[in-house]
Amino acid sequence: YVHRAETASDRDQQIAALSAGNEIDGRDSDLIRLARPLAQELDAEGDSLWNEGELDAAYTAFSQALALDPRLSHTRRKAEDVRDERLKIVRPSRKEKG
Repeated sequence: YVHRAETASDRDQQIAALSAGNEIDGRDSDLIRLARPLAQELDAEGDSLWNEGELDAAYTAFSQALALDPRLSHTRRKAEDVRDERLKIVRPSRKEKG
């Protein structure tokens, strides 16, 4: 998977290869070396897209970041928040009590 990612012709193919590799062995040091910076890049893109109101694209970016680096709890939270905004739902924990 690392080799596929390194020789990928575009970023989508690189993300797909690294995500698949992460499912198989998320502890591989070469995979981590490639996946973590890309996950951070996708997280930043998700932030920008969210700020622009591009909710579908932001959710995709956050989801891809998590597929590359599942440790990113802040990214998971942002993905959940964007999902809620897209679906126009309020989680029970965020509803006003009264």
